Amino acid sequence: MNIAIERKGHQLYLVDDDGKISLDLSGRVGTPFFSELVLPDCLHRTENAMMQWRWHASQAIELCLCAQTAADAAQE
Repeated sequence: MNIAIERKGHQLYLVDDDGKISLDLSGRVGTPFFSELVLPDCLHRTENAMMQWRWHASQAIELCLCAQTAADAAQE
């Protein structure tokens, strides 16, 4: 199933066994995380958006690895 058929941005796709739902979020949400991450954390080397080398980062990595393992097992 190709969920990325829309050429416009600000789309949210929810997909499950029953199908997909596409929501246009233009003008409905902002980017507070992005603005906190790029300017302070990346340019000024702060840890406002996410603590880089502490619990949050390692938990995010573990979650990604678990999700990939489950996806690989589901394809077999």
